[in-house]
Amino acid sequence: MSTKISRQPGQPVIIAFEGIDGSGKTRHITMLEDELKQGGKKVANLSFPAYDEFFGVELGKILSGRHSLGADRLDAKSMALWYAMDRWNVFRNSNFKDLDFVLLNRYTLSSAVYQSVRAEAGQMEETTNWILELEHGQLGLPQPDLYIVLDVIPATAQKNVKRKGARAYSEKKLDLYERSSKLLAAARQRYLDLAARLPNIRVIPCMQNETQMKSMDEVHQEIIDCLTACGVSLTAS
Repeated sequence: MSTKISRQPGQPVIIAFEGIDGSGKTRHITMLEDELKQGGKKVANLSFPAYDEFFGVELGKILSGRHSLGADRLDAKSMALWYAMDRWNVFRNSNFKDLDFVLLNRYTLSSAVYQSVRAEAGQMEETTNWILELEHGQLGLPQPDLYIVLDVIPATAQKNVKRKGARAYSEKKLDLYERSSKLLAAARQRYLDLAARLPNIRVIPCMQNETQMKSMDEVHQEIIDCLTACGVSLTAS
């Protein structure tokens, strides 16, 4: 699908990075942020959940299993509400008027993917649509201009996460979602399925083969090529 991004007056271009944990989102957002700033662009970089904010603190407890209701026991829509409120809380206290770009490490698509694959049988599409309506229709969160999905196989992703050390919100290296290979595989497939249907999602393959990832520089260049194809200017005009 062809998507051309045109920046509206007074509004930044919003690009959200997605993919299962361990796909390199944080590193690639930082690399893109650096390149945009070198090109004279004004950029904000946000990561969700915001674990130092009210709703993010509770999400950290839920994901780590330290909450009375763990992420593996809480139903899909209830989990989606926590994520949605975390994003709403950050956006209501943010002013992006003078920025050129807002880069997001996870956004609404994360909930639409992870919670829809956790939903009861036959409820996947309904859950996805409910989450999109919740965040964009009811809470008024802005639609991103582009989702970039970094595609990595679950086994490699889990190895990458374990190399990071313990999470800031947990004493463990893997949270309740990251420990489930079945959930990660289902989430990866759901990203690919939605990318085939929705015009603002682009998939960047990050695997060289079944066991080895491409280099960071190679994937970064593919991201730049993707943005260029979408009409995004990386330098000040």
